[in-house]
Amino acid sequence: IARYVFKPLTNSKYKSIFTKHDGTDISPRTERHEEIIKAIKSNTISVIHGSAGTGKSLFSIIMGLKFLEDNRYDRILIVRPISVVGKSLGFLPGDMSEKYMPHASPIVDALIDLLGAKAFEYMVTQKKIVFEPVSMMRGSNFQNSYVIVDECQNMDKIEILTLLTRICYNTKVVITGDESQSDRKGPNLDKSALEYVVERLKDNDEIGFVKMLLADVQRHKIVKEVIEAFE
Repeated sequence: IARYVFKPLTNSKYKSIFTKHDGTDISPRTERHEEIIKAIKSNTISVIHGSAGTGKSLFSIIMGLKFLEDNRYDRILIVRPISVVGKSLGFLPGDMSEKYMPHASPIVDALIDLLGAKAFEYMVTQKKIVFEPVSMMRGSNFQNSYVIVDECQNMDKIEILTLLTRICYNTKVVITGDESQSDRKGPNLDKSALEYVVERLKDNDEIGFVKMLLADVQRHKIVKEVIEAFE
């Protein structure tokens, strides 16, 4: 999740789009941050992909919180892949969302940073923010929900197909991922879910795509140099 230390984009129509619990305003820093906001506002499905540290997850979360505040949706559902599910999660205390939450720590950290710990805990308790592993989505339906599908590069074709066919009434889905950080390795593995989405759905006019670039990185300047060195 990007940490913002640079100046806001000049004359952005989305200036101060979100105010954190400590009073800090968040505004777009690059033109593609504005594109994320526009895409999410305009489309049922939005795909935000590209370089690490560019604000993909952060702006996706912010839009979800704003929609929740405006009563557009009943909940924010956060879905991420997980390498160990089933029995191991079953031995942990709490419901599935609470069991799974540690595996979504980057988004949890961002939500706490935005909302504060108490407000975050309250929203989780009230099921306004729900965490679920992708493996639990089969048979579910998304209604009145803002769904963030995070780390899509670590899902497979069947998982993303399962998720996208869950969409029902009054639902918005935001898919995020970074092709360069996939954990799916091995000669017998198929393309990642993110690759499938970008290749197969790119010509659909009802799906928004935003490709984040190196210029959008909002972390320490050395991060850009590291990414460039590994490309």
